[in-house]
Amino acid sequence: MDLSAIKKNIESGVIRTTAEFQRDIMLMFQNAIMYNSSDHDVYHMALEMQRDVLEHVQQFLATQLIMQTSESAISAKSLRGREGNRKPGEAAEKDSVPMASPAFLLSLFDGGTRGRRSAMEADLKMKK
Repeated sequence: MDLSAIKKNIESGVIRTTAEFQRDIMLMFQNAIMYNSSDHDVYHMALEMQRDVLEHVQQFLATQLIMQTSESAISAKSLRGREGNRKPGEAAEKDSVPMASPAFLLSLFDGGTRGRRSAMEADLKMKK
């Protein structure tokens, strides 16, 4: 597993969610840490990059959760009164955290925050 394989999997649609991206990127870092001795530069760079990427993914997931929570609150207000219209046994839509778009995942490869911000803004516009 390497960055080019991850990027190819995002572009081809094999990786479609933030969780899948996080799994593959963490696998790549763990491989680099396991297969290089602790005195090697690759080992230290992998540890540093792993911390940075994990922080960015966690920030993105927190932002998604906040957005989803606020969207749910807005939906709940607009749907009040409609709850009684639901048929017996019909379940309410499950809450689920939406996953990152390929645009966001690919923006992690550019090394800058501008790409991530643009991708997050594009995701928000698409959801509206």
